[in-house]
Amino acid sequence: STTALLGIEFMKGAVIVLAFGKKIAAEFQYKLNTMAYPNARSATFHSECNANLCRNRQRPTVNTGKVWRIAELFTQEPELAKVRQSICKIVGYAKNNGIGLTHHGLPAIDDRQAWVNIIQHHDVDLDADVEIEDVIDICIKVLELNNRDVKVIDFDDQIYFPLLFKLKFTKYDWVIVDEAQDTNVIRKLALREMMHENSRLIAIGDPNQAIMGFTGA
Repeated sequence: STTALLGIEFMKGAVIVLAFGKKIAAEFQYKLNTMAYPNARSATFHSECNANLCRNRQRPTVNTGKVWRIAELFTQEPELAKVRQSICKIVGYAKNNGIGLTHHGLPAIDDRQAWVNIIQHHDVDLDADVEIEDVIDICIKVLELNNRDVKVIDFDDQIYFPLLFKLKFTKYDWVIVDEAQDTNVIRKLALREMMHENSRLIAIGDPNQAIMGFTGA
């Protein structure tokens, strides 16, 4: 990361340094200010994508309980209520894996095998007297309703929605990604949208430090 920051001195054009958390992004921004690089800025994936979302659409309200509120509509029965939290997790995994971004070559929302793959890959606990087919039916309905409500978003929507609605991203000449080993599907797609045909990408990471598998990395 230090090498990349020092290398910005030799980078012509607009530069963005992407970090995974606000604290790290703030530290990068402090260093960029100290180094007096006016052409460079730092941001998290969420803040950068949300900025594109707000610029292209009316500023939405962030509500971390959005998916839970929708899932409640379909899980009133006692046994289904037991898997409500699991359903919320599965829908979150689906967003991070780009389910519904068919224009990017990813599975459609009604692709049931894609949902099975997510449940199995993440070993989601369905400890209740329910059928996996019924859980998938609910997950599909929840994600569909989630995508219709653009006035309220959760943290996953901040990256997912700009891609889903094919919004215009700010382009950079250089894109630097810290902790690249933890970059999931939709973050990789967002990176592409931040680049033009002559952009350069620098990805800094260590596979032995991968800890974000739960986000689809």
